[in-house]
Amino acid sequence: MSLVVRRILAFVIDYFIILAYAGLLFGLTFLIAEPQPLHPIKAQILGFITLTLPVFLYSFLLEKSSFRATIGKRLMKLSVQYSNSIDVAQRNFLKYLPWEIAHTGIHWLMFYSWSELEIPLWVWVLTYLSQLLALVYFISLFRAKGTKTLYDFLAGTRLVYRNH
Repeated sequence: MSLVVRRILAFVIDYFIILAYAGLLFGLTFLIAEPQPLHPIKAQILGFITLTLPVFLYSFLLEKSSFRATIGKRLMKLSVQYSNSIDVAQRNFLKYLPWEIAHTGIHWLMFYSWSELEIPLWVWVLTYLSQLLALVYFISLFRAKGTKTLYDFLAGTRLVYRNH
């Protein structure tokens, strides 16, 4: 199995873990609070604290551990090579940056839609920018044959196959 395929499968496994957490969070939100639109800044802060930060910490702490891998990477026998913890923090900051940009765009998109106001161009730019950046990351995965994505290159990290 190629490194690219292993890396994609590792991502899928980790993403299902993240989706399970997000689903639990979503369910708890409806049990605890009545659904009502929040101002986009409040929604951004709440989403960052309850979703993005825990997901970042999941990846960062596991990749910084002695395993140097998330659960998905461990199952696919991959590990992250890096020089220091700052590299791993940068890697995961850059990795989740498109996600957070998308969240920002979505919060403002919903705000303008609910307010029945015209959606400004900058909101559309954010939503498309996040998708473009994610696409560039995905393409870079193939370009480096699975060892590096753009965020790995920028952070000074790489993924390797562990055959033990």
